[in-house]
Amino acid sequence: MLSQNMSDTLEDFRTFFNPNKSKKEFSLKEVIQKSIELSKYQLEREEITLNFFLKEDLRVFGFKNELIHVLLNLIGNSKDVLASKTELPQRIIHIIAKENEQAIYINVIDNGGGIKSDIIPKVFDPYFTTKHKSVGTGIGLFMSKQMVEKHMDGKITCKKYSP
Repeated sequence: MLSQNMSDTLEDFRTFFNPNKSKKEFSLKEVIQKSIELSKYQLEREEITLNFFLKEDLRVFGFKNELIHVLLNLIGNSKDVLASKTELPQRIIHIIAKENEQAIYINVIDNGGGIKSDIIPKVFDPYFTTKHKSVGTGIGLFMSKQMVEKHMDGKITCKKYSP
């Protein structure tokens, strides 16, 4: 199962720039659950709890695999921050999905301390990273922004941290 998921993920990356792909309707719950499943081992290894909240399944029209990649990147970034916060009694990530009349919202929230306000304007820039160069390339959030905004007609933002 894991090897098939990894193979599918590699194929998704390989075909990322394929102009022949088409948008399809899919289950948001299914996509978030697949992202969680793919992240499960790393989260368990770091003793991080991930909670997913969704009242009822929502149907989304877009690129299923790209949304999985975006969620994997956001979960991975939260995991990286939380892994360094060994002083926290609990390290938690919440994924909350909801809908209103205008849009569907997916919030990924962790208790890792937030993003500092001076970094907010740069987080989606290509090659910007707060990680050591041997660990991060700074391309993950840039690619996530491209996928959400250019391919799915969505918007991705982050909120300012105030200590």
